Amino acid sequence: MKSIQHCSPVQLASLIALTFVLSLFLPACNESPTAPAQIPHPGYTTNAPGPQCDHGSGQWDVAKQYYTQDKKNIVQDKYTTLSCQMDGTQLTRSGDYYEPSKVYFLGPNADKSTKFPKNYRVQVDARISSPQDYAWAGLIVHTQYPAYGYDVFAVSAMGSWIVERYGNDKENFEYHLAGGYLPESLKAFTLTAEVEGALMRFSVNGRPVTTATDPTFANNFAVGFWMSNGSDQQPVSALFSHFSYVPLPDKSSLAPLTAQITPPNIAQAIDKAQMPYEARVPGFDCDKGGAMWDPPRVLSAGNNLSLRCQDNGQLFMINNSSGFLYEEFFHLYDDNMPNDYSVSVQIDTSQLGSDGCAGLGAHIFRGDNSGYRFFICRPSDTHQPDHWEVDRYDSPSKISTLSSGTIPHSDKYTMTVTAKDKQQSLILNGKQVASTSDSNNPYGYVTLFSSQDKGGSGSAVFSNFVFAPLL
Repeated sequence: MKSIQHCSPVQLASLIALTFVLSLFLPACNESPTAPAQIPHPGYTTNAPGPQCDHGSGQWDVAKQYYTQDKKNIVQDKYTTLSCQMDGTQLTRSGDYYEPSKVYFLGPNADKSTKFPKNYRVQVDARISSPQDYAWAGLIVHTQYPAYGYDVFAVSAMGSWIVERYGNDKENFEYHLAGGYLPESLKAFTLTAEVEGALMRFSVNGRPVTTATDPTFANNFAVGFWMSNGSDQQPVSALFSHFSYVPLPDKSSLAPLTAQITPPNIAQAIDKAQMPYEARVPGFDCDKGGAMWDPPRVLSAGNNLSLRCQDNGQLFMINNSSGFLYEEFFHLYDDNMPNDYSVSVQIDTSQLGSDGCAGLGAHIFRGDNSGYRFFICRPSDTHQPDHWEVDRYDSPSKISTLSSGTIPHSDKYTMTVTAKDKQQSLILNGKQVASTSDSNNPYGYVTLFSSQDKGGSGSAVFSNFVFAPLL
């Protein structure tokens, strides 16, 4: 029988120490190896973004398919083309203009162990080369590539801007987060987005434009640039260049997420938007209360319409009318209109021309001009009663009259319109003349408008405007 060897205290201590050191480097037998931790994509820049044009390590993809307008079928995108230029990448769309064109940046390499962090900055220069005012160029963030869903910040050649969400379900437009107008129209600009989780800050040419929050998408699988043709049915193109992506420090440990998402100024803006809004003289540059109205450059009225701020209201003066409506959109504070509201305005119709009309629009959608318009019209014979009408517009040329009638002639009207869910009502000088039910447009903008028969001239004055959300 072999004798049992005993370790000295010194040997035992050395053995324990060796075992401890080895345990730091070797996993236990019953433990599976830990998956490598993902690290953020490093920063990346390129003068010519997009596949084939970027000769660096950037990985790119172009959106290759989309749903038809009725959302019933998926089709391959044959209308988006990229052309590499000396000064950037030309993106062109030549059909199915309801669908934007999208180019995705997937990261500076194909390493699956890297990812987009929650905090980052992305920037691109855009130059709209199409003549259309409704051409848009934008940045997309919170992209759910290869699935659907993203947030977009875009600017039009007319100088309007939007922040919108397109959802996971068939990439439907889901929500208008914010919108407004730049001080001037631009066809070349630098777009910047700074993302901190759900919080997004957007700027144009280095000047802050807006802050928006959207906690819909928890992760970010790509960023990129975006182009749309707005309401025009013509080919559109834009040159994109000087793309940059920079990861930003994670600030989640410095402040709670709720503090980042809902700072006091945003909470105050929410409360403010729920209060009635009044303007004695409504309209762009006439209303000094802080609400947004269409600047004259977006009215597309040529020399036929002139707007003027007067002590007694805003003057709509039409000269040699083209026969169409001339209207001005009301955007409240940040372009976020409640679904349900009432709106009232006083209209001086005494200088309307023969068969001229003026009124209010409610639940108006700018893209196709659909919505509800409430008319008061002056007859050619002032001894005859005035005519009122409630019309539903599906497009500028597809119009349905929901209700109409006459009212004793007056040179001034206080018109009050209510749009709540499927219900629309019209009150003239304190008397309800129409109540209709129609579910065509459940939300949208308010407009002031005037019209004359083709070749006619006349004017209307709008004053004492009151907008009240219905909570």
